[in-house]
Amino acid sequence: MPKVKVNDIEMFYIENGQGEPLVLIHGLGGDHREWLMQIPVFAQKFRVIALDLRGHGETDKVGEKYSLPTFAKDVLGLLDKLEIDKAYFCGVSMGGIVTLQIALNYPERVKVLVLVNTTARLNEQSAKVVLRWVELFQTKGFDAYFDQVIKDVFHPSFIEANPELIKQIKEMSRNRDPQTVIKAAIGLQNFNFIDQLEKITAPTLIIHGEDDKVIPVEEAKLLHQKIPNSELIIFPRCGHATIIEKAQEFNKTIIEFLEKQK
Repeated sequence: MPKVKVNDIEMFYIENGQGEPLVLIHGLGGDHREWLMQIPVFAQKFRVIALDLRGHGETDKVGEKYSLPTFAKDVLGLLDKLEIDKAYFCGVSMGGIVTLQIALNYPERVKVLVLVNTTARLNEQSAKVVLRWVELFQTKGFDAYFDQVIKDVFHPSFIEANPELIKQIKEMSRNRDPQTVIKAAIGLQNFNFIDQLEKITAPTLIIHGEDDKVIPVEEAKLLHQKIPNSELIIFPRCGHATIIEKAQEFNKTIIEFLEKQK
């Protein structure tokens, strides 16, 4: 699996498929493996690049905090190394916020935006949820932290119906670094893009779970209201992990939207 020197880090990514480049950006504390249900499907149509952000997964852990502008520069630094001038971007949760940062600061690099279970501002509910995760990780360890994450992220019906998958996700997450979660959470303090969203010109698809406890669905509706040329799709009986909970419907929706933009 490749790593490449980007800015002051060695950045990990995987690449699969051919065609228009599609960059997948994961959420807080996660890595490229969040997209395991998407990569083989998307790779049938696109050149898929799934990366690990600074401090996450197999990418270097450098710096006292991980700010949104730094994440954005790292992503574009990777694309420079891959000689990609312009791409489709799809980001989930914190990855969606990074995607917004890229679209606002570097609009010439963005062909299409897909924003999944994300927000353009730090809202009170999200801040409380992340703070609770950080405190549990610090005081009670991984198991208590993970159990709370599962309750917050997935719809109760999905948890009940998929015990084996939840176990697999837990094992995949076990090496998660608490310092990364803390540094990224600090870096997310006080961001607010609401007044800039009208500047976004790229075709934008916004996807959200109706019952998201981490980022309320009202945030998706606000994105749709403020971003010109945007579409909004809300999945019922779905929490924060739309890419897992509604994987098949999600994948079909994304491919249909991106195919229209070619």
